[in-house]
Amino acid sequence: MGSANFPDPEGMIKRLKAKGLKVCVWINPYIGQRSPVFKELKEKGYLLKRPDGSLWQWDKWQPGWRFMTSPTRKPASGTLTN
Repeated sequence: MGSANFPDPEGMIKRLKAKGLKVCVWINPYIGQRSPVFKELKEKGYLLKRPDGSLWQWDKWQPGWRFMTSPTRKPASGTLTN
């Protein structure tokens, strides 16, 4: 999310709920090949791979290839959130 865009996410959610809104937080584990951190994630092995070792990729949603981060590689989640 990033503190620059959401300096107080907990407070924001409380304010929205106080107004009667229901909040759904959805984290998309995809990363674009043109992302500034793609190369780093690929080199560190943080992207999901197929059984044959190739990267799992998807092009049916947003423009360009999307790669999924591997939930089994805990350092990957820290790289994406820092």
